[in-house]
Amino acid sequence: MGIITIAIFTDPDKGAPHTLAADMAINLGPPVSSDGSPAGYINIPLVVKVAKEAGADAIHPGYGFLSERPEFAAAVVEAGLIFIGPTAEMISSMGSKIGAKVLLKTRAAAVPFVPGYFPMPGEAKPTPAELAEKAKQIRFPLLVKAAAGGGGKGMRVIWNKSDDLMAGIESAMTEARNSFGDDAVMLEEYMQGVKHIEVQILGDQHGNVMHLYERECSVQRRHQKLIEEAPSPFVTPELRDALGTAACSIAKCLNYCNAGTVEFIVDPRDGKFYFLEVNTRLQVEHAVTECVTGIDLVRAQIHVASGKLLADAVRLSMRNGALTIPKQPVGYSVEVRVYSENDEFQPCIGTVVHWDEEQGVAGVDYHTTVRNGSVISVFYDGLLTKVITYATESRDAAFNKLVRALRSLVCLGLQNNKRSLIHLLNHPIVRQGSMCTDFIDKSLDKKTLTLPLPYNLSPTHNSTVLDSLTKASMFASLFLSFARCRARRQWCAIPAGFRSAKKEPLLQRLEYRGNVLSVTYTAFSSAQTLPIKYTVQKGGITNSASHPLDVTLLRYCPVSHVTMFELLGVQEKCVCMFSEPSNQVLVHIGCTGEDYDFIVLQKFDEKTPTTIGPTIGQRSETDASGGFIAKAQMPAKVLKVLKATGDKVGAGEVVVSLESMKMESKVAAPVSGTVTLSVKQGDLIQGGKILFTVTPEKKAD
Repeated sequence: MGIITIAIFTDPDKGAPHTLAADMAINLGPPVSSDGSPAGYINIPLVVKVAKEAGADAIHPGYGFLSERPEFAAAVVEAGLIFIGPTAEMISSMGSKIGAKVLLKTRAAAVPFVPGYFPMPGEAKPTPAELAEKAKQIRFPLLVKAAAGGGGKGMRVIWNKSDDLMAGIESAMTEARNSFGDDAVMLEEYMQGVKHIEVQILGDQHGNVMHLYERECSVQRRHQKLIEEAPSPFVTPELRDALGTAACSIAKCLNYCNAGTVEFIVDPRDGKFYFLEVNTRLQVEHAVTECVTGIDLVRAQIHVASGKLLADAVRLSMRNGALTIPKQPVGYSVEVRVYSENDEFQPCIGTVVHWDEEQGVAGVDYHTTVRNGSVISVFYDGLLTKVITYATESRDAAFNKLVRALRSLVCLGLQNNKRSLIHLLNHPIVRQGSMCTDFIDKSLDKKTLTLPLPYNLSPTHNSTVLDSLTKASMFASLFLSFARCRARRQWCAIPAGFRSAKKEPLLQRLEYRGNVLSVTYTAFSSAQTLPIKYTVQKGGITNSASHPLDVTLLRYCPVSHVTMFELLGVQEKCVCMFSEPSNQVLVHIGCTGEDYDFIVLQKFDEKTPTTIGPTIGQRSETDASGGFIAKAQMPAKVLKVLKATGDKVGAGEVVVSLESMKMESKVAAPVSGTVTLSVKQGDLIQGGKILFTVTPEKKAD
């Protein structure tokens, strides 16, 4: 479009991909302030000031931070700039889920709503206790939902009246306040076995609106969308017309301008749908709509914001030379979000040691936020990339492309959710298109999402299929031996641990997620082939090889770190690195896409300390007096301290609540006893900080 772009960033995002893609990037300083006032991306006066000083004409708010803050839209316009989005009045009326329902009840009475409670105009904001009383009038299970924002933040499900209703309401309000600056919540009946269908809308400044068909986002965890696709495999042409008509009627009664999304839940048993909310911004998953309609939504937003008629904005934004969008979606598109998180689905911090995407593949696109050396901090969401695929022939083809793209995506040094995404994409219920929003909770054992992925070719040893963890440990051991040889200044061809006299077996011990892997080998004349015997301890079960297996390193590229191994007649392409700062061997298995970070526990007869990647929450240790110490696993803010020093606590009773990466985590007492606190509410703490100690009660003689 010939537009000069200016990016903004905070200290942790220095060098991030978006700053390198822009013509200019401006540092907003630290992500948080010492006095708790808005800083960085959410400091409205600072963002507007920087834009003015840089000579910007317009601001695009993206799809996070201030994108749904009416005061930001108003400040941009007051400063003489163009806000590429709806007006402040529209954001105010629709940005609040409560405000949206109040407005639509008066202007669009035919819109069906989910049964629940929200305060009407003039009614004082209810306290948690008052909300708890209102909740008793609604059928359980109950959903407590933040009035502002989205992304699953500020949402809690209360399954029955006997659950701790007040705690759920207060927790949702706290997370909403931390994520969106507004602790207002609403109550809804939590409808189970439904589909989440949303409709993309686009309006201009002249009263014209249109819809760009639907997206399905029913595969969710913690109310966060995991798989997003267009079109929905469930929606018929008739239902598509009904949803689109409802979305447009809502947009028209609001005089809606620019891009937005009307969200519905649909009961698959009868096809009835209910209004959820209007998102007054571009959605994270907008790319799948672009694929099946051919329109560039951001380009269309800019044209609409410049005052063009909707028809002209659409015509100028079509990617394929068409004059308008097709009468029905063309092809199939699916998207997943790759996050930094562990096997417990908790967000993680750390450094991306090596990142690589397969480029130039037709119908595959990456929207990536990291590169080699990027640090995932506690300050922001742990989204690493969005992977989007498109296929014209079938929905299955788009899904197969996405699985292939995830397997080829290399992310070493940082735990991620690729494995669980691949499991989900291959699940029969997802492939059939019959998934609902409670699919993961009701139809899936979450542990299966963390199981090693199956090989297409699985060589056997003594009629036992070698699992990917065992093979990865063997590759890691050989690569470690090879890397030690390469690090020498001379005698590089002699394998590590070589002895000219007695050939004693050498031991390499590795750790992966609590699994200890002992690999023994004898150093022969070649540094690239090792006869290896393995012992793997997983879940208390030990698997061992009865005799050595030859593992050969065929090829290694020191630039791309691509490494070819051969084991039992099968050659496998991997990516291998040794990370000295973390003392880890990092292995990416090409045919499954799994990323392994093995901690080196022992170098021959030398023991080295083990360190495990941090996650939100706690780890427990014992002190010299026998007390149980609870420590923070990563930097965080102490949201609440629920006990005082000297209080008696029971095992499992929550003592401290932490917030990190916009997620709340409750830290419970590991045993019953007397608590001694080491933190106070509002403290900003580092990983490893002692939160509290529990001294067990002494048993009577």
